[in-house]
Amino acid sequence: MDTRASRLGLGAVCAALVLVSALGSCRGSPPGRGAPGPLAAPFPIRSAVAHSSDAVVVPLEDYLAGVLGGEVPLSWPADALRAQAVAARTYAVHQALARRAAPYDVTADTRSQVWRPGLAGDPRAVAAVRETAALVLAWGGSPLAAYYHSTCGGHTAAGGTVFDEGAAIPPLAGVPCEDCRGSAYYRWVGVRVEASELAAALASLGLPLAGTPTAVDPLETGPDGRATRVRVASDRGEVDLPGTALRRALGPERLRSTRFRARREGASAFVFEGGGWGHGVGLC
Repeated sequence: MDTRASRLGLGAVCAALVLVSALGSCRGSPPGRGAPGPLAAPFPIRSAVAHSSDAVVVPLEDYLAGVLGGEVPLSWPADALRAQAVAARTYAVHQALARRAAPYDVTADTRSQVWRPGLAGDPRAVAAVRETAALVLAWGGSPLAAYYHSTCGGHTAAGGTVFDEGAAIPPLAGVPCEDCRGSAYYRWVGVRVEASELAAALASLGLPLAGTPTAVDPLETGPDGRATRVRVASDRGEVDLPGTALRRALGPERLRSTRFRARREGASAFVFEGGGWGHGVGLC
């Protein structure tokens, strides 16, 4: 395996990140950002901010301490915090490389990594970042897309079933995992969705369904049990869509994963139950 932790000179790539919140946006990219290389001096980020109160430029290591506070309980063991720091740093560097032409590198919410700057000074977060300074995971000589999630529910998902860029990266292949069995979300039940809500969710994706939904069934599932394609049927038609799209439309905090099944409850609702929380790719 070429997966390894390696220390890079985090020069033009990640001396700083352009960070944008869920509400704000900023524009700009440092000149010369490219392959990892040494940093001879503080590296500037040029930024034209559309909403100045919502967009900031953050030095990478400072940013990571806030990500630890936003993504995991800081009461976790030190080794777990260090592992999370490496994953978060790798993901951030990968995004900075992949988004060189984009108006920002990362968002401050679950679209990228949850960033809580108010927790960045917590000594536990600071220590985890400092003790793993400049450490990233590499595949083929470059930082990989180090995805992570809350709970896999028994098997992680293959990267290519969720993210296009994960398809050709063997370290992101799904594997059995029971380490999260103690999670409250290893199995979950009782998520009620009204048929009208389901129809509205489909319409928001540009997939209107005639009539009232009567069934939600996985059409295709991966070896991890997650639905890669789903069919929603009514007495007047049916709609097929990716499981990830249905989860996004219903809300990822509500439909916690695509490893689910749904049953009718009465004439106008469904109850979902399933396993895991998150997209399922990478670190669990």
